[in-house]
Amino acid sequence: MQLGRVLAKMLVDGRSSNKLRSMHPVFLRCLVATNSHEDADLGALKSVSLSFDDYHAWTGRSDFFVRLLSARTAEEVAAAIGQWEDFGDLKPGGDDIAVTVANKREYVELKINHELVGRRVQQLQAVCKGFWSSLPSSGELASVLRVLTPMDWFILLGGEELIEVTQLLQLLDFEDWGDSPTPAHLRSVLQSASQTQLRKFIKFVTGADSLPLPPIRGHVRIKVEKVGGGLQRLPEAHTCFYQLDLPDYCSLSELRTKLLEQAVEATSFHLA
Repeated sequence: MQLGRVLAKMLVDGRSSNKLRSMHPVFLRCLVATNSHEDADLGALKSVSLSFDDYHAWTGRSDFFVRLLSARTAEEVAAAIGQWEDFGDLKPGGDDIAVTVANKREYVELKINHELVGRRVQQLQAVCKGFWSSLPSSGELASVLRVLTPMDWFILLGGEELIEVTQLLQLLDFEDWGDSPTPAHLRSVLQSASQTQLRKFIKFVTGADSLPLPPIRGHVRIKVEKVGGGLQRLPEAHTCFYQLDLPDYCSLSELRTKLLEQAVEATSFHLA
């Protein structure tokens, strides 16, 4: 249930993570199917309709189902399965129903649902319950969440695929920099940065690798604080406060070197 609660907390705080873009849509469909912690039961989860493409995308394996669906005779069905097979626990009375050319597609559909949901139903149920129990059960937010599609959830939790540098620049607040060129230099560095560098910069400053979601973005500012310590000092980030401590470097190249090559690219930089 803890994973579900973490996802709910991210949603409420307007946070997202690009790493969650690897979530398979099957999981997101389970969230849509339950849409409340009372509905996160076996019946709701098993009602999720899955396809051959879902199985292939999740597992990367599909040869078995391709061979079976291509079978045109009883012998080819048997060869595809490897032995004479029945439906087993896939449906009531399945032990007495053999897989044939006529019902092979039904078998494949039931088998895919079992592999992707049935075998994981307890874990999926726990995540869904943890997620929905951590969100309001009524009110405007609850009503909006219940009409979201799997793709909506994908964007909300995984963030936008590309970072718009103009949106990032709009979040920056510079205070007490006077006529220093450093604010302009920082904007220039970010404008010329790659997507990977931008994502690392955002993680360096905020602790998350994606920009806040649009409803929250308007209330979030990244404060760029001018600090002393000489030109040898590296930038420091305070992720709890969305604050970047930045020395007043004398040149654009100096700022680029310190920020991107030493701070953002470092694997052991300090997050305060």
